[in-house]
Amino acid sequence: MINRFVRTKVVFQCKRYEGTVGPYEIREFRGAIQGRAERGIFLTTGTFTKGSREAASQENATTIELVDIDRLLELMIEEGLGVRETKALTIGVDCFSAYQKKD
Repeated sequence: MINRFVRTKVVFQCKRYEGTVGPYEIREFRGAIQGRAERGIFLTTGTFTKGSREAASQENATTIELVDIDRLLELMIEEGLGVRETKALTIGVDCFSAYQKKD
């Protein structure tokens, strides 16, 4: 629901992929949500192929938004959702090489 006056049904599909999501998965998702939702959002830890992007943007079909891991992280940062900024320091161990005991 967007607000009390505007409502929309959205269906999500989340996949843990190490590789790429192809057009087949997008077409399967669209078939599963057709008539049940006004749009779909396909999230993955992987990436999307050119074919999957083309399948998602098919005209005269249920809209599908593709969100890969990089975009998901961007959105989480933008919305402050489950993330917080920290300061981290890394110690370069090579700076100690001059002080190491030689055998």
